[in-house]
Order: sequence, then C-alpha cells, then structure tokens
Amino acid sequence: MSTISCTSAPAGGDVHEIVDIDDDGHEDQAWITPGADRRFGITTSSGATFSAPIDSASPERASAVVERVQADRIPIALVDTGREALLFSLAGCAVTPVQNAQGDPYTFDRGFGDQGTGVGCTKDDGVLRLAGLDAVSKDDGKTFDVTRTWVDLDAQGRHATNGEKETVATGAGKDDAVVTTAQEVSCGTLVAGKDGPVEPQS
Repeated sequence: MSTISCTSAPAGGDVHEIVDIDDDGHEDQAWITPGADRRFGITTSSGATFSAPIDSASPERASAVVERVQADRIPIALVDTGREALLFSLAGCAVTPVQNAQGDPYTFDRGFGDQGTGVGCTKDDGVLRLAGLDAVSKDDGKTFDVTRTWVDLDAQGRHATNGEKETVATGAGKDDAVVTTAQEVSCGTLVAGKDGPVEPQS
C-alpha cells in the first residue's frame, strides 16, 4: 500500500461526502481518480489525505461506498470494479487492503467466479455487519435462491474471516429487492455507483 499526503483531494478525481471516519464530528470525503494508475482515497475534514491504488484488471469504471461496521464502528470502503469488490480498512489514517485468512487481499466476487454475486452490510442486532451475498438461479433467471455469508473483521479492520452462511430467500423473483441487493455492492442504504465516488471518464 502506498499513501499520498496533501491538503485536498487530487484534481480530476470524483469526490463524494461520506460519514465521519476519524471521529472529529465532521463529514469527510472519498474520491476516485481516473486512468491506468487510478486510486481510491480519503480526505478528512482536517485536510489529511490518504489513498491506495485500485489494483484490478477490470476495464470498468470503479465506484465506492464508505461506511462503519460492527459494534466498534470500523470504517471500511468497498470499491466495485465491476468484476469484483475490493475491501479496504480506513482505520488509522490509511487506506489498507483487508487480508483474508491466507494473507491475500479479501475480495468479493461479482459473479465472475464461484464465490458469490455481491456484497452488502445488513443490520444484525442493530449493528451493520458485512456479508458476501450470492443469488443463484436454477430456472434461467426466473427465480433465485439468495444466501448470505457473514464477514467478520478484527479490531483494527485489517483481517477478515468468513462466518456463518445462511439462506436469505428461496424462489425470489428476479426483480425482488433481495435479489437486486445480492447483485450489487452496497453497505446499509449506500449503493456503489449511486452513493459514493465514481471513477471519472479518462
């Protein structure tokens, strides 16, 4: 991971207001810059700026959402590249790729492999929890079975482990909200591409 330090988001990036991630009581900003060296970054209300490269071969424009999850409100970012969703921790004034149990970057499949079709954050006992989502059809897209696998972060938000898998819906229609959500990158009410920065056309 590399970091840029400056007093504002880089010129040319798409900037979006986000939740307060550094607990100073003020909203912060998330941004994405375009091009071959595209980056996702955060600029706090105090002017601290930190970022990381979007490491993906996907040619689609990246988009992102930022939220705080689990009981200790860990700040995270989900960056949707179209083919996968990258998971970043925003704790400690850094954009850090979250690692899986094998020490590799934790990514969510977008239906291009066998790991799932989307990612979301659902309230569990009043707390937003991260989860991988999978919508599977056995009748050529007429109805879907949807499952959810909880993803738990450590106290620093730097490592993620898969928790229990549970069935969310069976026989749901293709236009049902539960199916739509399982095919998106979202967290709570925020959906990537709508409620966060989107990579500008380069």
